[in-house]
Amino acid sequence: MKCRAWLVVMVLVCAWMSGCGERALVCEGVVVETDEQFLGEVTWKMLVSGAAHSCGLTMDGEVYCWGGNTYGQLGHCSAMDARTPVRVGGEELRFVTISAGDYHTVGTTEDGEVYAWGRNQVGQLGDGTRQDRIQPVRVLLDEKIVMISAGANHTLALGDGGIVYAWGRNLEGQLGDGTAERRTRPVRVAGEGWYRHISAGGNHSLGIVFTNFLYAWGSNESGQLGVCAGMGEVCKIQQVHRPTRVHGVGLWMVSAGRAHSVGISSHEQSKTYGWGDNQFGQVGRDRAKNVVKEQYFAPVLIADADVFEMVEAGANHTMALTKEGVAYGWGSNQFGQLGDGTMQDRDEPVPVKIDREFWSLSPGGYHTVGLGRDGVAYGWGNGFGLGSDREEPRALQVQGLEVRY
Repeated sequence: MKCRAWLVVMVLVCAWMSGCGERALVCEGVVVETDEQFLGEVTWKMLVSGAAHSCGLTMDGEVYCWGGNTYGQLGHCSAMDARTPVRVGGEELRFVTISAGDYHTVGTTEDGEVYAWGRNQVGQLGDGTRQDRIQPVRVLLDEKIVMISAGANHTLALGDGGIVYAWGRNLEGQLGDGTAERRTRPVRVAGEGWYRHISAGGNHSLGIVFTNFLYAWGSNESGQLGVCAGMGEVCKIQQVHRPTRVHGVGLWMVSAGRAHSVGISSHEQSKTYGWGDNQFGQVGRDRAKNVVKEQYFAPVLIADADVFEMVEAGANHTMALTKEGVAYGWGSNQFGQLGDGTMQDRDEPVPVKIDREFWSLSPGGYHTVGLGRDGVAYGWGNGFGLGSDREEPRALQVQGLEVRY
């Protein structure tokens, strides 16, 4: 028997308000809601996850978010949590890419403008204030942006000319401007490097230039910058406030976690590397090659290093895809965020227990979301980030669709 689609429609009034030199979207009202039958009409382009929320970008440029919403990181004119995907406010906005930090979300539009919403305690929204936002606000940046990356409490943006901009928390130097000053507006990252790829982590940042050299800046408390190559265990570098080259490896992609980093080499036969905090096995070091340690201060090959073509770092776990779209995970698994059907930490890659192939994966704080090659959004791990009240150690389809206009 076919499910009957149902709609509950109420008016949402949105008005652009300006004051004190700021521009913010103020909204009142609620929900256009449908069941999962309507979900089939949405074609996902990408999925991202934060500490306790997830978001998806459709092929039409619309953004939907679900999960925890304490600071407005879902962007739907409310501080209410959402169990199902909810349309981000600002109907006129069409996004081409999105990224989720711990409790804030950012996205770029077709025109290369950047919008942000959610927590803004240290200026991570880049709107010149420290006011949380429950609706997208324009980041004060004039250059056309082609890539965006939200860290725990800071944000990176890559301009079409290869220049990187940063804003938010900077106590550990993660903005790379040579200072430790918090920034509520974008500042240019120091140096003359022309970047093509960026990634913001917990309190550190990574960037790859066009020559495939890797640069890192910010906190190095656990070796997550990888700048201690050749120094062994005597490396005393705790913080780097300007981009510093990571020697010994060239990468074509990199991803920063809370206190660890992972990347795939640019050599003809790609290899996967990890470094930094390994308390839960998130670096993925092969036991056969070395005794597993709690920290790696320089990039090391992970187990099964030559089988992956995509790797992404979450808070304390890592997810990867083979060229066939098979998903693997390793690291912290307290909430089932590896998707292997258990809650046991893993220090080597284990397959996600689902008979599906994936286009992409996005590990968050304690959960993971993945875009299947069937076009369906899947999630596993801590239920709060999935819009559920229980842990899900196996991949499940994201259910329902709730739209706010």
